[in-house]
Amino acid sequence: MWILRYRYDTEDGNWCSISCCLKQGPIYDIGRSTKSPLHIKNDKSISRKHIQLKVNKENELNVLNTGKLTTLNAEVLMVDQSLNFHPKGQLRLELGIKPIIATIEWQDQIWKVSHDLLYNSMFKRQEFNNYGISVTTTMSTRTNLQIIKQNQDTYSNCLFSLVKGIDIVRESFLSDFQSHLYMPPT
Repeated sequence: MWILRYRYDTEDGNWCSISCCLKQGPIYDIGRSTKSPLHIKNDKSISRKHIQLKVNKENELNVLNTGKLTTLNAEVLMVDQSLNFHPKGQLRLELGIKPIIATIEWQDQIWKVSHDLLYNSMFKRQEFNNYGISVTTTMSTRTNLQIIKQNQDTYSNCLFSLVKGIDIVRESFLSDFQSHLYMPPT
């Protein structure tokens, strides 16, 4: 899952922090435009559409620089320069004169769910896949979250998770997580 984080000064001198997961398909604009859900206020060195981000079906991230005064991993980007990144590691963007620091980080997410939850008509597996989250019914050494039923009778399948330090959450976490994921693209 690609996670974008940045913060900027508000008019009253406080910080506004932004963090969102990037979904496959939509284009995410970062800039001064109030039409963009990822907007930066009060910095005239930031273009209305300064950076565009897009994740493709292979979870590769495309970064298109449409503004001036932009560096990516300490390299100056030219206007209209486009770069692609495989799903791994962390990128550091610096936007504008101040500059505003943004990080875009890939985090492997492999979530284990029960068979009946996976095949429940209310569960939207593809929606999680669109954010780069793998949902499976088997546990592996790469699993980083186990989701259990609300009214589970036995917890014997949680032993591996407990021993390996894997977080365990109830299935209500899925709907809570989905409700916080949505960030309208431009």
